[in-house]
Amino acid sequence: MAEQSPLSTPPHRPAISAGKSEEGSAELAALFYAVWQRKVIVLVLAGLGLVASAVYCIRTTPLYRAMATIEVAPQEQTVVRIEEVNKLALNQLDVMNTLVLKSTRNTVLGRVVRMNNLTRNPAFLINGSAPTEPGVVAQITGAVKCTLRRNTRLVDITAIHPDPQVAQLLANGVATQFIRQEAEDQTTATRYANVSLVEEAARLKGELERSERLLQAYRENNKTVSFEDRQNLVDQKLHSLGQQLNDVRAELTQIIAQKDQAATITNDVAGLLVLPAIKGDPVVAGLQAQIAQQETLVNFYAARYKEKYPKMIEARQRLEELKHSVETAALAARHTLDLVAEAARSKEKGLENAVAQAEQNSLALSKLAINYNILLRDMESNRNLYQAILQRLKETEVSKGIEKTSLQIIESAGLPPLPFKPNRPLLLLLGLFGGLVMGVGLALLLAQLDSAVKSAEDAELKLGLPVVGLILFDPQLNKTKKMLVMSQPDSVLAEGFRTLRANLAMSGRAEARQVVLFTSSGADEGKTMSASNYAQAVAQQNIRTVIVDLDLRRPHVEKTFGLPADLPGVTDFMLGKARLDEIIRPSGFEKLDVISAGRLVPNPSEQLAGPWLAQLLKELRSRYEVVVLDTAPLNPISDTLSFAAQADKVLLVVCGRYTPVKAAKRALVNLQRAGVCPAGLVLNRMAARQSYYNYDYVYSKEMKAAAGPRP
Repeated sequence: MAEQSPLSTPPHRPAISAGKSEEGSAELAALFYAVWQRKVIVLVLAGLGLVASAVYCIRTTPLYRAMATIEVAPQEQTVVRIEEVNKLALNQLDVMNTLVLKSTRNTVLGRVVRMNNLTRNPAFLINGSAPTEPGVVAQITGAVKCTLRRNTRLVDITAIHPDPQVAQLLANGVATQFIRQEAEDQTTATRYANVSLVEEAARLKGELERSERLLQAYRENNKTVSFEDRQNLVDQKLHSLGQQLNDVRAELTQIIAQKDQAATITNDVAGLLVLPAIKGDPVVAGLQAQIAQQETLVNFYAARYKEKYPKMIEARQRLEELKHSVETAALAARHTLDLVAEAARSKEKGLENAVAQAEQNSLALSKLAINYNILLRDMESNRNLYQAILQRLKETEVSKGIEKTSLQIIESAGLPPLPFKPNRPLLLLLGLFGGLVMGVGLALLLAQLDSAVKSAEDAELKLGLPVVGLILFDPQLNKTKKMLVMSQPDSVLAEGFRTLRANLAMSGRAEARQVVLFTSSGADEGKTMSASNYAQAVAQQNIRTVIVDLDLRRPHVEKTFGLPADLPGVTDFMLGKARLDEIIRPSGFEKLDVISAGRLVPNPSEQLAGPWLAQLLKELRSRYEVVVLDTAPLNPISDTLSFAAQADKVLLVVCGRYTPVKAAKRALVNLQRAGVCPAGLVLNRMAARQSYYNYDYVYSKEMKAAAGPRP
């Protein structure tokens, strides 16, 4: 398991942390460092901005500003008003903006030129000669501006000119002449409106007379004074006939029902007498009245006489005769129901014809009333318009000679004491600030474009890890890619690997640094050369060392040590085709063995994550004092991340002037996500001037001969 080295983070540099606040502080420190490195550029641009502002202030002509304020009072109604539909509301934004635009039109500016004799004013002379009025108007067009104060009815007229007196004159002159021009325009509009009203009144009078004649002729042709009265009479008659028709139909329905009911009764006279049609028969009704009187008489006799009394007997006989007559009359009335029903039908038909005729009369009258109503409305409309025009004509006759305006000056322009432009302190401050911003921006841009690691201090500051090894760039030695520690022991590159060995030796106990893993963010950054030379440097100290090539995709260890490419290696041990003793090969250097990658496998990432690698490392720990692992790069593939936590020390190789800082940071983030905290950085191919100190301090020839070969 990789653990943090005591050299992991210098006390004066920020460390990589998962906290957002610490990451932000590190980013801010990096930005400040990038700007500080290019402080000369920032200062030069700031000075140029200040000088440019000063030159502009010196060469710019001072301008004075004067301002007059006009208030727009609520406007009265317009000339022609029809229920205030066309009322001009000066609180509307479009109306106020129209006034603002009208205030600086050429008509107003021409009045200012004429009233103040500006063609002879020295401020407007052209090459010593007096200009024309349009020429002066053209000069002051851009010098005078009119603006509307937000949410108010106040209009500010501002004049800008190099001469303060001319600025005051223009502001007050435009305000005054604008008000006078508006008054004249309104007076002219009133006069024109009066003429238009007279012409319109004459036209409407003729239209009114024509519509009245047409309406009267229509009344005479149709012989009626009022279609409304005739229509009301016809409607009343139609309603009465409809009511009668409904009553007759109800009566006919009852008669037919009683007729059907009477047809079912044969011998039950009492049942016939219950029917309203039978009961209402005049003969039956008269006989029933006589029966009622006779029953009263019988009851009277029964109270005073006995049954055998002659009057009593005669009264009872008379009562029986009347009852028999009622029965006979009821039977006769049943046969008369057909006649009654027929009479009701005849009455119903007559009423239906009368209703149809009344409806025809109503429709005909309505058709006549359509044209009548059209003519009537035309006449009333012409009359109302004519009366409205006459009323407005009287008002304009009274006011056509009076000049009216809703504008007034509430504040005149004063003489400006100081120029408002240029604002020298502000311009100088802006120039200085602009130069600083441009300088800082340029410095950050250059820093962004230059993304490679510059020095050991730069690497530690940006990556937050200590530099445990610094390998300088030598065009000849780096190009050969040989075992520099053995073949060139006195070179600065070999000394760099011995320094790396010493730094790791001081990072903890031997068992805590037994397995050392070398990796990089990308390909061709020198991780195989660094791992091989580090292994040689450790073996020089008589320490049993083995280097294992775990880059199963692009292995290079066997080529570096000059071994055949077809020898069994790590993959053969993984697949069980070779034992550990069969894959270990001597490197040609004492105390240093080599295990190559072996044959290629199709899924190295999954194979490296298996349990066999832990078993291999366990056996190597028991045989060797130091195990060096050469692995695949971190960013392109994930092979190394699957087993990096099994190493004691993880070193990230960074190639100077080649590896982008972002790529190195991404590799560190990947390691942190895999639970690995790197022990430090190995800077490869660094220029001598970018190191902490001078590595050119080497042995003299005499000392080399006396010292003999290096241990």
